[in-house]
Amino acid sequence: MGGIGAPAMETHPQGETVDVSLDARRTKPTYHGYTFKGWGTSSDDPAGTKTESVNMPSSIANTTLYAIWEKNQGIRLSYDGGTGSTGSVPSDATVYYQGENVGVAYRPAPSKTGHEFLGWDVVDKDDKVLKELRKGRVVEKEVPVIDDETGEPVIDPETHEPQTETVTEVVDDVSFELTEEIFNAAVADNKLLTLKAVYKENKYTVSFDGNGAKSGAAPASIIKTYGDNEKALPKFGGEDAGEGDGALEPPTGFSFAGWNTEKDGSGTMIQGGQTNWELSTAA
Repeated sequence: MGGIGAPAMETHPQGETVDVSLDARRTKPTYHGYTFKGWGTSSDDPAGTKTESVNMPSSIANTTLYAIWEKNQGIRLSYDGGTGSTGSVPSDATVYYQGENVGVAYRPAPSKTGHEFLGWDVVDKDDKVLKELRKGRVVEKEVPVIDDETGEPVIDPETHEPQTETVTEVVDDVSFELTEEIFNAAVADNKLLTLKAVYKENKYTVSFDGNGAKSGAAPASIIKTYGDNEKALPKFGGEDAGEGDGALEPPTGFSFAGWNTEKDGSGTMIQGGQTNWELSTAA
C-alpha cells in the first residue's frame, strides 16, 4: 500500500514461535494518513486480521508478513474572508492529519473596504479562536553583538559570555501544528477547519483650511478611524463652537456652509458638528 520503514529481514530457527505483536521491540512502518495496527499473513487484506505470533515452518522456507493499516481521519481547510469582504481567498484541497504542520496561504488575500488585512484566525464552529496567524507579525529576538572592525561577537568582560541585544523582526506565520484540540474542533465541524480573515480599521488624518476666512484659526487636524460614526466634524467658529472647533470669521458677505473636500466647493460636503461621515477608505 505504500508504507515505508519495515523491519529488516530476520532469521529464526525452524519451528520457533516468533512474537510479532505490537509490543515486540522492532521497527514499526509508517504510511501517511494511516495508523499501523500490526502484521498479517495476507497481502490481499491490508486492513485484515492481525496475528500476534508466527510459527516458523519445520522445513527451510521464508515467511512474509504484511503490514495492516487503519485509515486515519483527515480534515480539510476552508478560508473565510469574513463579513463584508471582497475578492478571492486561498483554496486548499489537501487532506491533513493530526500532528502535521499545516502551511498557511496569504495569496490571494481577501479585502474589506476601509480595512487592512492582518492574517487569519483558526476558529471552531462557534467562532472560538484556537490559533492566531498573522502576516507581518513583529517579534523580538536576542542576537549577538558583532564588533564592526573584527566581525566577531563582542565578549562581556565580566561574564565572559557573548553580549546580546534585542532586535525586532517582521515575520509571517507560515504554518501551524494541527494539535489534538484543533484537529478535534475540525472533526466536530464536518471535518472542516476554518481560517477566518482578521482585519484592522484604517485610520486617516483630516486637516482643515479656513479657505479665505477673515481671521482666526482653523480647527486642529483630527485622526479618523474608518467606521467610527461617533466622531463629529469640527465646527467653523461662532458662538456654538466648542473645544476643538475652529475660531474662524467667514469672509465678508459669506456664512459658513460646512466643510468640503475641494477648495471651490465641488467635492464632498459635510456639515460642522456632523457625525456618521467618511472621507477615505485608505490608511
